[in-house]
Amino acid sequence: MYTNYFTSTNIHHDVRLWLNIVEDEQEKVLTVKEFAARVKVHPNTIRRAIKNGRIAAFRIGGGPRSALRIPESEIKRIAFLDLEEYIEKLIDKRNTVIHDH
Repeated sequence: MYTNYFTSTNIHHDVRLWLNIVEDEQEKVLTVKEFAARVKVHPNTIRRAIKNGRIAAFRIGGGPRSALRIPESEIKRIAFLDLEEYIEKLIDKRNTVIHDH
């Protein structure tokens, strides 16, 4: 069903993601445009994030310009990563303030 899997920089995550999608055929997949609308950013931002490995996606069909699909679960995963990044920045900022005094 899903062919020509589009890999991010973490191949192990990609393989697990693809296997989960195949095992759970109920998981909804979104187009780049649908995903962008849900997270309220431009579709090109999503394409860049896929290319940089921040969002896992796969291609349907053959060829480098075939349609990209993104599992709906990626919305929660990237939201968690953004929250984790924010918390790390707060901790770094606090540690800098503590060490400066």
